[in-house]
Amino acid sequence: MKAELVILASDNGRDGWAPVLPVDVPAWVRAPGNIAKLIAGHECMKANEGEKGSMWYRAIPASDYAMIVAAQQRRAARNAKRLH
Repeated sequence: MKAELVILASDNGRDGWAPVLPVDVPAWVRAPGNIAKLIAGHECMKANEGEKGSMWYRAIPASDYAMIVAAQQRRAARNAKRLH
């Protein structure tokens, strides 16, 4: 079975989660043990990486990410209409 995941990164593990291009996902995140943790719904963190001292990574199914992006776009369109 093949799973398509979107890897997200945050510099504090609470907010600011943004997708990471596959080529930019660090090797330690791609390690089999860490990928298994991400698939299971856990987050991975490495201290002393990133501007604020740590980087957090998590994964969500690509289909869920697509739904989130579509919902954000619909919300932005509704808000834009309200401003006009």
